[in-house]
This record gives sequence, C-alpha cells and structure tokens, in this order.
Amino acid sequence: MDYAQLPIIFFIEVFVLIFFAILTYVFFAIWIYKDCKIRGESPLLWLLLFTFVSNFLGLIIYLIVRKEKKQVCKSCGCLISSSAKYCESCGLAIENSNDIQQFKQTSNRKYIISGIVSFCMIFICVIAIIITGLTGFLGETNVISKFEIWNTGFETISRENKSQNSWDLSLKSATEGFVKETKMDITNPDEQVLYLEATCDITKEGGNLMLWIVQGDTVKSIDVTNLGEVLEYPLNEFEKGEVFVRLQINNVKNVKSNIIIE
Repeated sequence: MDYAQLPIIFFIEVFVLIFFAILTYVFFAIWIYKDCKIRGESPLLWLLLFTFVSNFLGLIIYLIVRKEKKQVCKSCGCLISSSAKYCESCGLAIENSNDIQQFKQTSNRKYIISGIVSFCMIFICVIAIIITGLTGFLGETNVISKFEIWNTGFETISRENKSQNSWDLSLKSATEGFVKETKMDITNPDEQVLYLEATCDITKEGGNLMLWIVQGDTVKSIDVTNLGEVLEYPLNEFEKGEVFVRLQINNVKNVKSNIIIE
C-alpha cells in the first residue's frame, strides 16, 4: 500500500493515539514515583518495573504489593507507619495528629486521574481507527479505483501465488463485492495479451465473477463466471506501465483462477 494514498485523518488518529499513550505512561510514572515516596518504597525500582515489564502489568503489581502509607515523625523525621503508636527510631509516642507531619496527597490524585483519562482516550483512538478502516476511509473501496483497494468484507481459505505477470488464486468464499487484486506490467501494449482461466460456483441467482483491468482512467470489465475456454484479452487499449488486475466476487464460491500477461 502506498502510504501517500492514505487520508490525513488516518495519520491524525495514529498521532493522537501515540500522544495519549505517551501521556498515559508519563502520568502513571509520576504517580508511582510520588506514591513510592509516601510509602518509603524505591521509586527507581518500581519505575523500571513499570517501564520494562509491561506498563499496566507493572502498575497492577505495584498496586497489589505496595507498602502501607508512611508518615514523618515530627521529632526525628523518620518514616513511620501511619497506624504507629510511637516512633520506632526515637520512641516518641504518637498520641494525636500534631505529633506527625501528614503528607499532602491530594496533589497526587491528579496524576492518577489524568493517567486514567489518557488511557481511556487510547481506547477511543483505537476504536476510531477501526471504524475508519471498516467504513473505507483508509483507502479506496471502488473496484474502478486508480489506487489499491481496501476491502471492508472478509474472505475464507484464500491462497495466492503472484509473480511479475502471473497470478494464481484459489478462494473458498468471500463477502459479496469482495475484490482480489494484483499489479502487472504492460511493456508492449500492441502485442501483449491477458490470458485468464477461471472456475467458480454460483451461490445465488445473479452471482458472477468479474474481471476488472484498470489503468488510470482506462477501465475494462469482463464477466468470467462461465468461461468455457481460456480468455484472451488484447491490451492495446492500455498504455505501457503498471495495470491493476482485479477479480470481484459477487455471490460465488470455490473460485480458482490463473491470469497471465505475455
């Protein structure tokens, strides 16, 4: 796929996704760092775990095994348990809140909240990119497009063998209108011919297998559903250069085809 063909909305969505992924990491990393300080943990150790052992797995592990919150003894400045009755370092009895220095924790909440919001935005961006693809905005969906086609349907049990001017296709089934394509080269339009052998089974009345040959504004289509012999199609209406060769599946299955330009 030529990325120059992709619409600007695709690149915007990807950029926004990366932006919020970075923001999520930064907000959670800051929160872990500050929370480690409060609890007497090693911030560096947990930040390394958060960074290299999957960000969110590291965050979950930290939330499970982190120590209880610590407080600072007003007398000696040592960290002590928030439920301690006395300081284990200097022996000061902790009788009321005036004997300890409480950490200001409200400022830490903004980081975890911001991280959660950024994480939610990642999901929104992913959904937007999926919707963009499913609705066809990632590329052309018209069978006569001058560019590569992005299918919005699906196929089952597909096998292909492609070379410069040869294409073998075997396809069990596909959604209606699904298009398979390849690029081939025309080097001598006046002499070269497209040869096609194809078989398929019709699943609904009116079903068909269509061959499309597209080069710029030159578009040719041929119904190849019930070929009794090899199709020979002259290419003198086309110019020297690349050409799209497409097979459009419309309510047919068990498609087998061989296409050669020579």
